[in-house]
Amino acid sequence: MPAQVDRPSPGPALTDCPVVAVATLAALEQAFRLKAGSPRVVTRYTSTPVPVATRIKPPPPTLTVPPSAGRHRFLRRRSQPRGANGRMLGICGWATGLGVVGLGPASRAVVAVVSDTAPEWYEPTLAGLGLAGIGLTAMALGVARRRRLPWIALGVASVPVCVSVGLAIAIP
Repeated sequence: MPAQVDRPSPGPALTDCPVVAVATLAALEQAFRLKAGSPRVVTRYTSTPVPVATRIKPPPPTLTVPPSAGRHRFLRRRSQPRGANGRMLGICGWATGLGVVGLGPASRAVVAVVSDTAPEWYEPTLAGLGLAGIGLTAMALGVARRRRLPWIALGVASVPVCVSVGLAIAIP
C-alpha cells in the first residue's frame, strides 16, 4: 500500500468571496486602463474573467514649428494694419490715374510716328519714359504691403508720365 502524503488544502477560492473578485476585476481594469472589449483570460482559481494587460500606445509626439521657420524675413506675412483697404484703394487709384494720363501721350506718339512728323529721338524717348512709368507703377502695386515704398514709387512714376505729357504737347 502506498503511503499517504499530507497535502495542504488549497484554501478558500475567490469565487467564495464574490465582492473581492468584482473589486479585483475593477481595480485591474482601472490599473491597466483597458478599453471595453479587450481580451480577457480565466485564471486557475476562479471562473471570473480577468483582463489581460494590453499596452496602450502613447500618442505620437507632435512637432511644433514656428510659423516663420523656413521663410525669409521679407516674405513673412504680416497682419494687415487698420486702414489697409483704404490705402490699397489709394494706391490703385493713383496707378489707374497714371495709366489714363499716359494714354494721351502714347496715342499722340502713335499718330506722330505713323504720319512721319515726329523727330528721330521722339519714339525711343517716349518708349523709355513709358516703360519707366509702367515699371515703377507695377513695383508700387507689388510692394503695396510696405508703408512708404508704394507712395515713393508712384511719386517717381509720375515724373516720366508728366515728362511724356510735356513732350506730347511740345511736338507739333
